Amino acid sequence: MHRRAKRVAKVAMQDIKMLRPKDVRVARENKDICVRLRDDLDKARKEYDRRFKAILDHPVDYFHDWMVLILADGDPEALGEYPYPSPVLRH
Repeated sequence: MHRRAKRVAKVAMQDIKMLRPKDVRVARENKDICVRLRDDLDKARKEYDRRFKAILDHPVDYFHDWMVLILADGDPEALGEYPYPSPVLRH
C-alpha cells in the first residue's frame, strides 16, 4: 500500500506541474504553492486520503514529500502553509 501511495502522490504532483506550469513557476517564486494551487491540490488530496485512509496515521506523508520534490523543486518553504493534516509535520 505504501508503494501505491507514493506513486499516486507522485503522479498527482506531476499532473499539476504538467497542466499548470506557469502557475507552478509563479507559486514557487512567491512561496505560496499551497495557496495558489489550492483547488488542484485539494482535489488530489481528497483522492489520496480516500484511497489510502489505512496509512494516513503512519509516520509518513508522501503527499507532502512529492509536493516538495516536484512542485517546490526541493524547497519546502515554497509551499507556504501546508494545509493538510500530517503525522510527520507537527507545527
